[in-house]
Amino acid sequence: MIDWDALTERGGASWVESANDPDGGFPLDNLPYCIFEAGHRFPRVGVRIGDRVLDLAGARGSGILEGLPVEILSACEARTLNKIMACASVSVAALRTRLTTLLHAKADEATLATVGTLLFPVEDATLLKPVEPANYTDFYASIDHATNVGRIFRPDSPLLPN
Repeated sequence: MIDWDALTERGGASWVESANDPDGGFPLDNLPYCIFEAGHRFPRVGVRIGDRVLDLAGARGSGILEGLPVEILSACEARTLNKIMACASVSVAALRTRLTTLLHAKADEATLATVGTLLFPVEDATLLKPVEPANYTDFYASIDHATNVGRIFRPDSPLLPN
């Protein structure tokens, strides 16, 4: 039996039963983004809820995200999380609020029917690299940096023989 009062204190109950498991790690108040494949032709943005992944590109296509800022709608159809990370915080917050509403136990029957078709079991999803790094700098790329760090750990011999 579900303790609805305890779930409400945690952020609310979801109609996705596995999200209500106190040991599950992915309740309604923890909806992490991911990039996944699950029978699609290309990677998609998803959000984890319980033992499921919600397809955000499919959600945009179904119209249930209508009314959100254009930048976040576009980001939902990207192949990495870079676009979501570049969105204004108000846009990301609006998406988070919409997702919470769609997955909340008090969602209406039409929402359940639509969102239910966009949920994939985690075991059927392949999680992919979530971001495409813009650049990379290796701290030890120069002898000067390596020497400075070496002095912190080995003041008498900052550079090792290799």
